[in-house]
Amino acid sequence: IPPDLEAEMVVFWPSFTMRDGDFWTHEWTKHGTDSGLTFEEYFRKMISLFRNSVNAFVVLASADILSINYQDLPELHFRVDFQNAL
Repeated sequence: IPPDLEAEMVVFWPSFTMRDGDFWTHEWTKHGTDSGLTFEEYFRKMISLFRNSVNAFVVLASADILSINYQDLPELHFRVDFQNAL
């Protein structure tokens, strides 16, 4: 991953459940390889989409749930908290 792209991905597309690199590899393998884009094109496109959508960090911070370690919570609990924050 080019350093400038990785810096943006850390901000706009972090993982809440695993190491970021593992998460991005999973996303590329599961979704990106079928996109018709190169690895870099795919992630640049995703970052562009994130920049133009709801910022998850703003939503979580506004609901005072940003500091919770979601690795310790069931996925359903995280989803409910996130939906309530929206």
